[in-house]
Amino acid sequence: MKKIEPTMINLSDRKKTPPLDLEEDHQVLVAAMADVSMALNNSLHLDEVLDKILENLAKVVAYKTANIMLIEGNSARIVRSKGYELLGTKEMMMSKKFDVNELSNFAQMIATKKPILSYYPHLEQDWHLLAESEWIKSHITSPIISDDQVIGFLNCDSDVAGFFNKIQTYAMQIFASQAGLAIRNARLFDASTRLGKKLRSINDLTHQVLEATTLTQIFNMLPEKLIDLLEGTNVYISKWDESTQTVTGWAATGEFKEDYVYGKSDPGDRTLTKEILETQHSALVENLDQSHLMDKKFHGLYREKSLFCLPLIAEGMKFGAIIVGYASPDLVTEDIRSLGEYAAMQISTAISKIHMLEQERIQSSQLTHANALIESLSHVSTAIKSGVDTNNVMYTIGMELELIKIHSMVALRVGDSDNLMLTYSSVQTKLVSFVKNLSKHKINEIITPIDSLPLFREIVDSQQAEYLEHPEEVLIQITPPIFKPAISKLVEALAITKNTKCILVPLVIEKKTIGILSLWGESLQKIDSQAASIFGGQVAIAIENANLLQEVQRLAITDELTNVLNRRGFDEVANREFGAAKRYSRPLSLIMLDIDRFKAINDVYGHPIGDEILVEIAARARTKIRETDYISRYGGEEFLILLTEQKPENAKTVAERIRKSVAEQPFNTSVGKITVTISVGVTGANSQISSISMMIKTVDKALYKSKENGRNRVTMIDKI
Repeated sequence: MKKIEPTMINLSDRKKTPPLDLEEDHQVLVAAMADVSMALNNSLHLDEVLDKILENLAKVVAYKTANIMLIEGNSARIVRSKGYELLGTKEMMMSKKFDVNELSNFAQMIATKKPILSYYPHLEQDWHLLAESEWIKSHITSPIISDDQVIGFLNCDSDVAGFFNKIQTYAMQIFASQAGLAIRNARLFDASTRLGKKLRSINDLTHQVLEATTLTQIFNMLPEKLIDLLEGTNVYISKWDESTQTVTGWAATGEFKEDYVYGKSDPGDRTLTKEILETQHSALVENLDQSHLMDKKFHGLYREKSLFCLPLIAEGMKFGAIIVGYASPDLVTEDIRSLGEYAAMQISTAISKIHMLEQERIQSSQLTHANALIESLSHVSTAIKSGVDTNNVMYTIGMELELIKIHSMVALRVGDSDNLMLTYSSVQTKLVSFVKNLSKHKINEIITPIDSLPLFREIVDSQQAEYLEHPEEVLIQITPPIFKPAISKLVEALAITKNTKCILVPLVIEKKTIGILSLWGESLQKIDSQAASIFGGQVAIAIENANLLQEVQRLAITDELTNVLNRRGFDEVANREFGAAKRYSRPLSLIMLDIDRFKAINDVYGHPIGDEILVEIAARARTKIRETDYISRYGGEEFLILLTEQKPENAKTVAERIRKSVAEQPFNTSVGKITVTISVGVTGANSQISSISMMIKTVDKALYKSKENGRNRVTMIDKI
């Protein structure tokens, strides 16, 4: 044989003789071929026909191994085989492709349409010897012909030298002609069956897109149906914006789906969509790397190198394009082209219908929309005036706006700095969950510099609202690096869709921008910016009033010197916590501490130094307790600490830590270091104590015991 690959192997015993001796009994061959012909044409399914070819080949020619190879373009591939499994080479051979132009036997059979017999292939000069084919001692191959074209090859091999002869070659040729006829009929049947399915699919697709009332309905089902209809690998549907001359993604399949859907071109970019819409005809990009129809920066959006492009145009309006990816341009047949062009026409008609309906709805609702928004924002403004604190004001804003399907977020300036801190969002629950999954930070710890985005600086300085057509673009720019890999999840958490619009509103008080209010939703329009600006002013006033009220309330219950609770503030929280502990039978403990010989410190160093020591005592005590505990300056140099969910034994341990932190580290004051000690009393709520005042009297006794026993110590009394 001339340069044949090791895939041509055989299945019978080397000493087995051919089942037919054609020289002795020509009629037996005729009868056998009749049986074979009937068997091969008994099925119209290609897979079954290929199986039967090898099953019946042994009736005509004995072999050790055999295979059927079919031609695909310039290559041939084994589609059925027998014998390889015994040699352990089946998987390898079935995966190979053979260049018919490089193997002389194949090229010769294509040219002559005649079989080739190799008595002793290894003695032939052109025989291509590989390790896997060393065992072959005799080989016979015949072209499979259909409609006067060679469509494949039938190969038999033997491990007996000179096993095959011209009579068997003649039998193989006859058998191969029968096989070619059977394959032809099966392919015609399969093609007819596929065509019937395609027609049903295109009718079903047409019905569904024309019945759709929204573009979402169309694009939710369209990509997968187009893959099935047009037999592509992936589908990419683009949207054309005539006003900006830009392209965005409408829908897609595959691993680059999100990149495609959220991608956008810039004006002046060369894109497939723009080129196809200009020609208004379908086009096949055979090799993307060699195409000049679009800029190379867009090549990465597609998995495939071969792209079939279809324009979406109806009633003179350009909507976008359907781009179908293929592993090879040969897969885009005339039938695929026709089906694709018909489908694109029907889809364009459906998009046009929905577009016109949407335009009518938009025009008819614009006036009512503006009035409704102004009325709704007025209602929100009225509601937030009753807010008693900042959190309540922002919560009210969020809930009221959610009722009109507008999401909101408030970012307030951190003091007088140029940083914004996320303070509230109406989608807080999802946002907190997103941040928690990716970071150890709390949501209110996320700080964004105003200068991180020129748009923010412009809004803060100009104090003018800004309308955003594509808010996700701004979101991507301001998202901290740690969250960028999950940007799609963040977009989902914020309830941002392709149709979402956004208005960024400065919050201004007395010509100072204190923050930015973000409003977003699918119903917002550019004309809403003015109403949103007025609303933003009302929100800023409400937040400022709430902040002032909170500050007044804080000052009323806070010790001005030490910035801990004063006596009034402590009484409020202590009575509340005592009632809860009694009601739910939960532990509650109280610590009282007093500075030893504080009068002497004031007499020697003066009251300002005494004040410094009071401030430091409060600060050190705070470092030894939890956020859920309460500390107050209850008298001149006396402090009370209420520990929730703590038994007296634990409270005594905390008290000892506080005592040590005071005694073991001198106080740095304006006049130098001063050594200070404290005496501490500890008690806990029990069945004998009926009020917080009784707890205070008890802990005061414990403190007195510490003083009486030498000071700088902790005494616990857990019973009256």
